[in-house]
Amino acid sequence: MDNLEFADAIIIQKSRETQLQQFTRDLNEYFTLMDIKDNEYYSLSDIINKIRKSGIPFSTEMMKKIFLSVNMTHPDSCNGKQLKESYIKRRWELQTMLDTCNKEFEALEQLRHQAEHNLRRYETEENKYYSQESKLTIQIVSFEPIYMINMETQYKINLECQEQVIDTQWKSIEDENTIFWNELFSFEISQTSDLESCDLIIRLFNFYNDCIAKTNIIIEDLADQRRHEIKKDMYSISGDEIVGSLLVSCQWLYSRYILYKSYVREFKQKRDQKLNDMLIYQQELKLLDEPFLSKDSSENLSFYIDAIPEYIADQIDVILTQLKINHPTILYKYIIFISFCLQWIASATRSCFLDSLITSYIFWCDLGTDNYNSTRWNKTNFQYILFSILASLILDVVWMIMYFPAWNISSEESDLRNFSKIFTFFNFMWKIVIFLVIWKSRHDFIKYLEYKESLLRKKRRNILLSN
Repeated sequence: MDNLEFADAIIIQKSRETQLQQFTRDLNEYFTLMDIKDNEYYSLSDIINKIRKSGIPFSTEMMKKIFLSVNMTHPDSCNGKQLKESYIKRRWELQTMLDTCNKEFEALEQLRHQAEHNLRRYETEENKYYSQESKLTIQIVSFEPIYMINMETQYKINLECQEQVIDTQWKSIEDENTIFWNELFSFEISQTSDLESCDLIIRLFNFYNDCIAKTNIIIEDLADQRRHEIKKDMYSISGDEIVGSLLVSCQWLYSRYILYKSYVREFKQKRDQKLNDMLIYQQELKLLDEPFLSKDSSENLSFYIDAIPEYIADQIDVILTQLKINHPTILYKYIIFISFCLQWIASATRSCFLDSLITSYIFWCDLGTDNYNSTRWNKTNFQYILFSILASLILDVVWMIMYFPAWNISSEESDLRNFSKIFTFFNFMWKIVIFLVIWKSRHDFIKYLEYKESLLRKKRRNILLSN
């Protein structure tokens, strides 16, 4: 795995270096066209005027930022070389920040999924986990005296909370005038008592069992259930002087449901902030790269056409997320149930054999499926379902054009006819929804196959590198 990551890093680095060299060459050509010379100095207004006259689509706003970031040797002016170097430097910084932000975003997304997974374990028994017995864990790390105390004497820490008393082992002063324990303890905290006045009392005893210092930690201050690393000043028994500082790590856990819920909320906020940062970096990088992108109309049209499937798939993902349908198994259960009901109602007046075939085939493909791992899901089956739905939609349009006008009669059958019209139309619209969902699933399935192929290629490359 390390060799694979190293090989990928080398490939990415070489690609970046090649891209940077091409970018530098193109930037030199553009500056030559704009008549911006390396050794001549220009003001901001001069640079903006040259950009506008050349017609090259440099962003004036970005050029202003780059101009202001230059370490100027002349008042309010810089030469062409400084401007180019700042332009390249800013683009490199943006690319680095974007890569870092993307890694942090993926890490936060993974933490959020883990927190949501843990939260689901407690959601079904929410009340139980609100009232579960609470526990306080504390790790006594070290004590650092302010002034020299007896080096030959041993010391211990005494902990007391809600009539529970625990002692650490006896320890002597080690190097750097510090006593190290690194011992972990836990207390059962009763929430029926008055927590506002509930303290964890910490005392320092010498070998003669004399209490020489003490401090306390208020339990209510740990109500966020997070682990806190606290450095507490320990006062003499008289309370008029500080004897030293005690380093502890503590956590009060009284409801895992509340804890994981706060984790989910925190990771979502951090993830959204990272996503917002990524969008800002991408927008700024896009403005910097805009002059170097091909402006051929046919290429632009091809780019937009290629972007349509990804856009539609993203929009369907957003809708499914809003409907809280986040798994293919749940999605297809809804499709099978609603399709069966609508087709059964619509078939009161006409044959729906093709619709029933589509529903049955989706059901058959979905049996035993775990995220496309079933061999029944393949490109051919996806295409068959899509073509069947398309044929069914065409037949519905022909049928509605031919028979709907003939149903405009005034008889006892008119109510039944209108009822059938309504559900025929609903069934027609629902098949459009199915078509989009199956198409989106096919799109995801192809990406899934590409991902598996890329993993296989990386594995082969790793084997070649190891040999």
